[in-house]
Amino acid sequence: MFENLPKFKTILKREKCLRKVKAIDYMNLKVCVEISSCFEWHIPKYIFESTYYKDKEENEIYEGDIIDWGKHSRGIVMKEKGQWVISNSNGFFPLHGYCNDGKIVGNKILNKDMLKHPNLIYFKIA
Repeated sequence: MFENLPKFKTILKREKCLRKVKAIDYMNLKVCVEISSCFEWHIPKYIFESTYYKDKEENEIYEGDIIDWGKHSRGIVMKEKGQWVISNSNGFFPLHGYCNDGKIVGNKILNKDMLKHPNLIYFKIA
């Protein structure tokens, strides 16, 4: 029934982790997540869309993920003009060109300490 829906993750207020979204109630602005084999509805503060790309360790990459690639590069995954990119203070880099060499190291909301990297000095995350 939900196979054609885009994939999303959300952060629950009572937890400090990402959960996969199983369904979305657009009318009531709620998402359904699975917790301990039960489904619960929540009003999300943040929601992150899947890019459908995978990093070098085969982890699915989501919007808002922090990615390291190369020896000293770090960026945040975002959508820019309809394209998935890794963004940092040096510019925008196409995700499809860097995801196979990159590794997810965190999320911009859950791991704000990782934003102190020299490539991310201009980023201010709410």
